[in-house]
Amino acid sequence: MLRLYEIGGGYDLDKIEFVASEASTVTCDQGTDKLRVVWADDPATTATIAWNQIAGNDASVHWGPVDFGTSVDDYPNTDTVDRSTSYKGMENRFVRLTGLTPETEYYFVLRGDSGTSPRYWFKTAPDQPEPFSFIAGGDSRNNQTPRRNANLMVSKLRPLFVFFTGDMTDGDSNAEWAEWFDDWQLTIAEDGRVFPIVPVRGNHENSNQVVYNLFDLTNPDNYYALSFGGDLARLYSLNSEMPTGGAQRAWLESDLQANADDHTWLLSGYHKPMRPHTSGKSEGSDEYNNWAQLFYDYGMDLVADSDSHVMKRTYPIRPDINGDEGFVRDDVNGTVYIGEGCWGAPLRSANDAKSWTRATASFNGFDWVFVYPDRIEARTVRIDNAETVASVTNAAPFALPQGIDVWAPGGDAVVQIPFVAPTPPSFLIQSGDEWKYLDDGSDQGIAWRAVDFDDSAWPVGTTEMGYGDGDESTVLSFGPDPDDKHITTYFRKSFRIYQPFDVAWAQLEVLRDDGVVVYLNGSEIARDNMPDGPINSETFSSEIIDGSAEDQFIPFFIDTNRFNPGHNVIAVEIHNRDGFSSDMSFDLKLSVGSDGPVYELTYEGYRQVTFDSADSNQAADDDHDGDLLSNLHEFFFGTNAKDAFSVRPSPVSVAKEGESMAFSFIRHKDTAADWTYLFSNDLVGWGELTEGTDYFETVDSVEASDVETVTLEFPNVGDRLFLQIVVTQ
Repeated sequence: MLRLYEIGGGYDLDKIEFVASEASTVTCDQGTDKLRVVWADDPATTATIAWNQIAGNDASVHWGPVDFGTSVDDYPNTDTVDRSTSYKGMENRFVRLTGLTPETEYYFVLRGDSGTSPRYWFKTAPDQPEPFSFIAGGDSRNNQTPRRNANLMVSKLRPLFVFFTGDMTDGDSNAEWAEWFDDWQLTIAEDGRVFPIVPVRGNHENSNQVVYNLFDLTNPDNYYALSFGGDLARLYSLNSEMPTGGAQRAWLESDLQANADDHTWLLSGYHKPMRPHTSGKSEGSDEYNNWAQLFYDYGMDLVADSDSHVMKRTYPIRPDINGDEGFVRDDVNGTVYIGEGCWGAPLRSANDAKSWTRATASFNGFDWVFVYPDRIEARTVRIDNAETVASVTNAAPFALPQGIDVWAPGGDAVVQIPFVAPTPPSFLIQSGDEWKYLDDGSDQGIAWRAVDFDDSAWPVGTTEMGYGDGDESTVLSFGPDPDDKHITTYFRKSFRIYQPFDVAWAQLEVLRDDGVVVYLNGSEIARDNMPDGPINSETFSSEIIDGSAEDQFIPFFIDTNRFNPGHNVIAVEIHNRDGFSSDMSFDLKLSVGSDGPVYELTYEGYRQVTFDSADSNQAADDDHDGDLLSNLHEFFFGTNAKDAFSVRPSPVSVAKEGESMAFSFIRHKDTAADWTYLFSNDLVGWGELTEGTDYFETVDSVEASDVETVTLEFPNVGDRLFLQIVVTQ
């Protein structure tokens, strides 16, 4: 038998192999290409097998639940073409399989008078509430490299199906569609498994006929619904490229009314988002006006969209005309929105985040969704490294394969429904991590602190680093003379934080012996046991650190506005007290935290207020802590301490009288929350509080718009005082 290796719809003539044949089956010219399996009806009992007939008479499908390879005559079932369409330069053929058994593997080959295809297989959906996975994404468009990477990633992640939310091609031309279907063959796994596509029309499909004729949908208007796992989940494929009201809205409402209460989860997808996360796209008012309230009324859990060519995930939200662009956060009953289309389209800037946006960024990828009886988990997968990612096995479809690159903005990799707030702290840097270091005694000046400084020649080691104590993971050099040791040793580490405004707080903890200065992205953020003012490589620490203090981590809360989206660099210099010092030590941890759940009338969060002792009263419109928010906005209500959309204006006045402070504020919500006040005199962070001193005071709820004056005692803290306000339910 002659075997040719098929590559992207053609054949690789350099790979010709003759093998023994048990039958007369010939695979060199099968007469078919551009295979796809479509789900547009009950996925547990039906499937449509589609292809392009390129030669000879129409092929037939030979299939069954037992794998007979390419031994065509051994398959118990043979179906002929149910529908043919000459469309987009292809001879599209559709065979509609019915009466299938749920959660069953079905093997099939295509056979025509020109030959027999390779053996393929797919798996029907369960009709009982069994977990399943799917991939959601769209906008494969015209960038073939990321499109092919995404397709290859599908083959490795082995979802039950692909929910493709529109814009397959760029210009909707015959040539583009031929290329798209050839590239789609990369979604087929190495064992021949084909993953059904559930298609959605996008605006680059120029009419409803495109999706209808190429995927054999049951509805020419391209909107329909499928149930998975019996009553576990119902998936709505909607059409944003035709009027979303009228007949489509009436159908959607009728179907939700009939099925919402009977299904654990409701899922939906369409092409154009209601609220795009790139500024160049217009608002989806039609979708918002006709669908948003229905989603909330009937409990839609998850929505996937495309079109904007960015990535996004939202907190659970519900429509509210007084909210940010018509939505407010509702962690209990809201809908989570993901997607925005990065399968292969040209990327756009993710520059239009809302107050209820959980994260947004710009990179090629798609969403990988796990649906369980008790929860939904969604992960966003980057696809650039598809070649090196290992494959999921059929037996373990929910295992994350080696090498997979899951987007984790702020350390938050999983979107879970019902909503679960990320558990702080999430460590960006931990004790024992690798650092670049320089221990040659040189004076590095200031250039070494910068993000773009070339540290490629620096050695790498793990913390704790140092010498002299015997507990170091990496022993450093103090130079050739034990009586004239290097005064300064340098350390650098890169890390990524994809969405800084989704981080409510960040804490640095430094182990230092003797003195330390820490820089984030070139700017100083922490200093301990060092003199004030400029320093250099010969600057001694202020004191000797010894005893138990050598093992103590010193905490500093840092301003999250200092983080860069993406790449960040921490740079640290450790200084000895003198050249005779017996030891030197360094370790560092960096943790971040996101806000907790938000309730209708109760908020969690914080905002710091600062003032100088020289001022008896601060003006409400001054910006005293340099965070670009005036004191008018310093008293924080909402979900994100660094998100201006969540900050409700609250006039603040502060007065110092001796060693007491009067802090006046206006409560804008009538809640039963307690408010905790924490003081510190550390200019950079909260630092250490004096032992035995009472720094906390709670205030009961205050009627809305009432003014409550709180007077608290504090020690003599010098020229500057920080106040942290924490709301607890």
